[in-house]
Amino acid sequence: MRLKLPQLKLGEQLQEFDHWITQSLGEIKDTERFSFERTAICEAIETLGIYTQQFVSLEETTPRNLAKSVLVSVSGKKAHDAVSSLRGVFAFFFLVTGKADNNCKCQFPLFLRDTLLWQTYPRVLKKGRTNTLIGAALPRVLDDEGIAKTVIALEAFPKEQDLLLSSYIAFLLDGDEYHKSFWTIGNTYFHLKKSGLHESFLLPLVVYRVRGSVSASGGHEPETLLRSRMLEWGLSAGSDFNGTDVIVGKQKQGKETKTRAYDFVMPYNISGWERRLFIQCQFYAGDSGSVSHKNVDQTRASRDFTKKHYADPLFLEYVDGAGYFASLSRDLQHILKMRDTKGFFQVRTASIKLRAALQEIGFLTPLEVIHAWSLNAGDKRAIRKSLEEDHYSVSEIDRVISAGVQRGVFFDDATGFTIDASLKEMARRYLLLDFVAIIGKRLKAGQVKGSLLVPGFGQNFGISLSELADTVLPQAGLFGHEWAKNGQVLRDIEFLAKKGWLEQR
Repeated sequence: MRLKLPQLKLGEQLQEFDHWITQSLGEIKDTERFSFERTAICEAIETLGIYTQQFVSLEETTPRNLAKSVLVSVSGKKAHDAVSSLRGVFAFFFLVTGKADNNCKCQFPLFLRDTLLWQTYPRVLKKGRTNTLIGAALPRVLDDEGIAKTVIALEAFPKEQDLLLSSYIAFLLDGDEYHKSFWTIGNTYFHLKKSGLHESFLLPLVVYRVRGSVSASGGHEPETLLRSRMLEWGLSAGSDFNGTDVIVGKQKQGKETKTRAYDFVMPYNISGWERRLFIQCQFYAGDSGSVSHKNVDQTRASRDFTKKHYADPLFLEYVDGAGYFASLSRDLQHILKMRDTKGFFQVRTASIKLRAALQEIGFLTPLEVIHAWSLNAGDKRAIRKSLEEDHYSVSEIDRVISAGVQRGVFFDDATGFTIDASLKEMARRYLLLDFVAIIGKRLKAGQVKGSLLVPGFGQNFGISLSELADTVLPQAGLFGHEWAKNGQVLRDIEFLAKKGWLEQR
């Protein structure tokens, strides 16, 4: 079914943005990276507690005892796993002391030379099954990975192995304050472990360690979420949509043109397709004004550059986040006021607004074919006719159905037209969302209670639950039969509301 969105005034667009905003995409503590690092830190402390009697006293926490603990824990492991474990322990030392491998790799060789008076550095030469220990020249750089590999390679020479590792630990804990801080964390960890609070105690340390990397990767999370939506619509990565940023055209040598890459170009790589959507993504959970202002400036340059390479491009903005609501509202207004801004969508509104934009350029998704299948009881001729009535070309219908058959999404043969069963549940939920958008209307303040609201059509747009039962279910075809059984429609409403794609009042 065709989702025809109205042209909202700027004020209405801003009102919609504020209403359907996604404050943030999750806390650092909820990320996989946080969980991984917390586990690694716990393992490092447990390892270091072996010969320190679980950090029982400051005096027991010596570089020698710490080294013995580590060597016992890696004994018998494969070289790769042992090196990985050793580096995990080193990472804990870096975290506690605030030191970094980038500096330590330059300073440790000087520590060996000037403080410990080493003249050579141990190396193991392997010839067949024979290992030979030699004293090589002291390197100018010794990073944590290289030290870990050397320690593991010295397994056949335990005296030298223990000396190198304990020397590196002594270097990392050089200074009374570092030593006390390190012992305090280990001692507190084991004390709180008795009451099960040890992981909670580590939370600030882990957040500190992963904040930068999570923030960097989090910048791509809105794009990842959108690609998940596209896969639900039956689209294919690499052909229907791009998997990485797209830079349009080539900059001439000697003439620098500062433009932003497009996060999405749709359709991306389909032969013969002319009209495309060009989408840039900006999600700010906080105040990132300088970055946003720069992006606004580059938006104009990017669009002008794109128009030289593509005929009649449509520019959409994928914008969201509390930062826009709080302090970047003017930047959002600036983008929306640009004459060539087709519109915008957000994390929660993409399921309607981006699909409506794809429908407008005549780009058919397998999801729309499945909806036509449900509405027309699987009749092949009726399916095609309804898609043509929704302004899809015959060639586009043929392309999508043919590609769907090849991928096993559709089954089109003499016995009829059927759908892969694994796709039906999500398609049914999207059909319900579409019905609310198509049959809905602007509701007065007193009508909102007991209704379902959707974005894209202005404030308080949707249908009442009673109208859903009386109007939608009889029109929904095959999926309507499923909704009529065992409260399935209520479960689908609950799913859509939990996703945030509609609101239940």
